[in-house]
Amino acid sequence: SRGFVGGYLHVPRGIHLSSFPNEPLANGWGRDYARLIEAYRNVASLAVLGEDLPTPDNRITLEPDTLDQFGNPVPKLHKHFHANDKALIDHGLERGAEMLRALGANEVYTRRSNVVIHNLGTCRQSADPADGVCDGFGQTHDVPNLFISDGSQFSSSGAAPPTLTIVTLAIRQATHIVQRLRDGAI
Repeated sequence: SRGFVGGYLHVPRGIHLSSFPNEPLANGWGRDYARLIEAYRNVASLAVLGEDLPTPDNRITLEPDTLDQFGNPVPKLHKHFHANDKALIDHGLERGAEMLRALGANEVYTRRSNVVIHNLGTCRQSADPADGVCDGFGQTHDVPNLFISDGSQFSSSGAAPPTLTIVTLAIRQATHIVQRLRDGAI
């Protein structure tokens, strides 16, 4: 009924003066920015942290024409927001603005950001090697005894920061590796 699936969190954020003009104001610098800085002690910031749906167009590729200092192609992140992601973020922005006004905010600026802060899913787990990079314990299908212990195993972010899930999976993975070592399997 809200126009999207999944969920989101409102996350209070620090306000960094160096990037602040790009946050609430479309035009950045100028008198409006100076007015906000003058009222800095009365400014608050919320972010909408929501679940991105996995899409086949989201990926990391190599840029053959752009090389790093070692002569290797540099990675390029391709992120395309699904229509559901946009609807979820817009809903979160509207509810966040309502909440801030209810708390007494005189002015509320909202903007849908294109920033990606938790890059996940580039080496997702799968039972079938054709569908992903590693198994349920993070062991890669193609490279023996290589384990992945970060958020790239996830096919979706969920709506919460992934750190605790990554730590939990790493502990589970370490227990699995110890048992496999004891059994002589690796």
